Amino acid sequence: MLLIYAYYGAPWSMESGDDVRIHTICKLLSQMDSATAAYNLSQHVNTLSVVRADGATYVAFPRKFYRTVSKLVHWKRSEDLNPLIKLTHYIDELIVAAKLAHHVKCAETLYVFGSMTLFSLFARLYGAKSMIVYDPLSNYAQTLYLRSRRNALELAKYGLYLALHKLQLKASNHIADPQTALGKTLTAAFDALVRELARRADAVTAPGIALAQYARRAGARRVHLVPNGIAEHFLKPHDGRKVRDELGVSDDELLVGYVGSVEFWLDLEPLLKAMSRAKKRKPAKMLIVGKHLQTAYPQKVKETIRRYDLDKNVTWIDFIPHEEVPRYMAAVDLGTIPFNTANPTAWYAAPNKMWEYASQGDTVVSTPIPEAVAHSKALDLRIVESSEDYEKAIMEAEPLTQKQRAETIAQATPLLLKRTWIESTKRFRQVIMQTIKKQP
Repeated sequence: MLLIYAYYGAPWSMESGDDVRIHTICKLLSQMDSATAAYNLSQHVNTLSVVRADGATYVAFPRKFYRTVSKLVHWKRSEDLNPLIKLTHYIDELIVAAKLAHHVKCAETLYVFGSMTLFSLFARLYGAKSMIVYDPLSNYAQTLYLRSRRNALELAKYGLYLALHKLQLKASNHIADPQTALGKTLTAAFDALVRELARRADAVTAPGIALAQYARRAGARRVHLVPNGIAEHFLKPHDGRKVRDELGVSDDELLVGYVGSVEFWLDLEPLLKAMSRAKKRKPAKMLIVGKHLQTAYPQKVKETIRRYDLDKNVTWIDFIPHEEVPRYMAAVDLGTIPFNTANPTAWYAAPNKMWEYASQGDTVVSTPIPEAVAHSKALDLRIVESSEDYEKAIMEAEPLTQKQRAETIAQATPLLLKRTWIESTKRFRQVIMQTIKKQP
């Protein structure tokens, strides 16, 4: 018997990156061993409940201590890992470990998900002798470790958690890091599963060129390119001058921009290094719009900004409503796609921002991911491969006039009209109908 444990309320909903990882692994392990059971802590149920999703069986235990405390204090929030869940988490987890004591003793292997969990430790306390694989997901401990290094107050806030996390590590036999042998084995297993699905499929759709090529190499018989669509509000030019005024960027200053998630698939250091050199030779500022999703990469970016003395030159704001994005892109002169080409997530990406920047007349620069290279001529997109390339692009760029933006928009519009969600939906429907007709 293989026992899986996760403290997320509904991993099968796949509403976050962690949910996707948990549910994908649960599906795969359930296919490999039919006696697999996945247990999870849930704030959404009052009693023990069972959910069957994509071949994986989840047994949800209610967070009884959390629910009791939340009633006493009239707590309204119910999302995973809200502050009250964090405060009551270990007690609820200990209660569940006690209820599963018999199962953890009988299980041949325990697979434990969660960066805040102590389930491996609790399982050992209740007599588990089996192999325990610990998957820390987004590695929240690393994030808190970086925060704890700032000052004594931060260390006091996070020190207890970090000390407890060491106990979790010691109680586990293996850590499921993608760079470990176990992690590489799991990665290879997922790759084999994807290849098998691609070979069996009657049709495979891909949003970008690199993924389409991967599907063909995997043995897919019919691969159809169906791009992600751009939203309708990008199809009209916006005036970014008000945003520039709000940011304190004058008409003669070059504004370099990045809009999107600030995550591990980026490599912002070469761009920031170029900014640090270019600012000494011309008036230039940078705008970052977005934040992290699951890792501590933004902390690394903040440290890089400080190291290159760019605190006064870089403005960093949070995610904004999607309909507001065109206004901010219209304020930018040089729109960047600083993807790390050594990272598979970046390499196989088909970033919509490439088209969205162009929709507002921006000059676009990107690292040489396949999707950018393929469309570089059509969009007059500049490929950069080093800090020196970024610096050259910044030095050669000038603040855009409304006339220059209008010319770029006119060139890009015919391409944009082919990449709306409506057009992608039509294309997807066509693929479905063609596939149905070919069925015996």
